[in-house]
Amino acid sequence: MISRQHTHSTMFSIAKAIGILAVVVSHAAITTPLETFAYYFNTAIFFFVAGYFFNDAQTAHPGQFIRRKLLRLYLPFVVIGVVFVLLHNKFLEWHLIAYNFSTREALPIYDGPELLRRLCKVLLFLYHEQMLAPFWFLRGLFLGLMLFFGVTLVSQKLTAAPRAAERLRGACILTLFIIAILLTRYRAGIPGEKFVITTFVITGIMYLGKLYAIYRERIRLDNRLAIACFAILITATALHYRINIGAGLYGNPALFLLVVCAGCYMVLTLASRLAAAGNGITRAMDYIGRHTLAIMLWHVPLFKLVNLLQIWIYDYPIRYLAGHPVIGINIKWWWIAYTIVGIGIPLGICLLYDRLRAIRSARR
Repeated sequence: MISRQHTHSTMFSIAKAIGILAVVVSHAAITTPLETFAYYFNTAIFFFVAGYFFNDAQTAHPGQFIRRKLLRLYLPFVVIGVVFVLLHNKFLEWHLIAYNFSTREALPIYDGPELLRRLCKVLLFLYHEQMLAPFWFLRGLFLGLMLFFGVTLVSQKLTAAPRAAERLRGACILTLFIIAILLTRYRAGIPGEKFVITTFVITGIMYLGKLYAIYRERIRLDNRLAIACFAILITATALHYRINIGAGLYGNPALFLLVVCAGCYMVLTLASRLAAAGNGITRAMDYIGRHTLAIMLWHVPLFKLVNLLQIWIYDYPIRYLAGHPVIGINIKWWWIAYTIVGIGIPLGICLLYDRLRAIRSARR
C-alpha cells in the first residue's frame, strides 16, 4: 500500500478551489440548472482529495491522527457552533433567521432548557444552526476519515501482506457502500440512519481517491475524456437528476457513481491544466485552494449582505433578510453577487491576515 506525505500539490489545491467555487455557486444559484450541475462534484472532490492524500502509515500512531482531526474539524465545529447557538435568539430578533428551511416552520426562541439541549448536541457533533448549514461537511469529513482510518487499521492488522491488506480494505469499503445504497433504497427509520449512510458514502468516495493515488500512473488525465465527462454531467442536469450528499439525496446508485466519478475526473483534468499554465490564474486558484475552509464556513452568513442589498434596491420587507440560503427571487443573476461576496470576503480576510503575519515576521 502506498504511503504519502500530505505535501502541497498545486494541482490538488486548484481542484479544491474549483470544488469550493462549486459549493458557493450551488448555494447561491438555488432552483437553477447550475445548482444541480454543481452538486455533482462540489463536495465529492474534497472527499476524493482526502482519500488521495490519506497516509496509510498514520495507522502506526492512532492517537496523533485522531488528535489532528479533532483540532482541524471538531474544534471549529464546536467553537463556532456554540457561538451561533448562544446568538440564536438575537438572530431571530435581527431577522437573520426566521424559519426552518426544510420544514418551512417558524424557528422557536430558545429558553434555558432548549438552549442547553442544543449546546449539548453541538458538543456531540450532532447539531449546527441553520446559518452554519455547510458545517455538515466538517462532521462528514471527520466521520469519513475516522471510518477510513479504522478500516485501514483493521486490514493491516488482519494481514501483513500489503497487497492482501489493500484488497481487504477495498472489499470492506465496497461492502459498506453497498449497505449505504441499500439503506437509501429501503429506509428503515433507524435513529442516526442518515449519518451512517452519509459516512459510508463519503468513505467510498475517499477510497476512489486512494485508488487514484495507487494507480495514478495508469490513469491519464485526457482532455477528450474530460469533455466526455462534462457531457455526462450536462446530460444528467438536463434529465433533472439531482444529488446532494449532505442532504442524503443520491437517486439511482449507478448514476450516482457515474456522475461523481465523471465530476472528479473533469475537475482533476481542469486543475492539472491550470496548474501547468503557471500564470496568475494558477496562483490565484492555488491560494483559494489553500483557504477553502474559511470560505466553506462563512459564505452562507455573508450571503446576508447581499440580502440586505436586495432589500434596499427592491424595497423588500425586512423579513426577507432571513431568506436561506439566499432570497429566492431574481436568482437568475443575483447568484453572481452572492458568489462574489461568499468567496471574496473570506478570501480577503485571509489575505489580510497573511500579509499582517508576513509583516510581523519581517520585523523580528
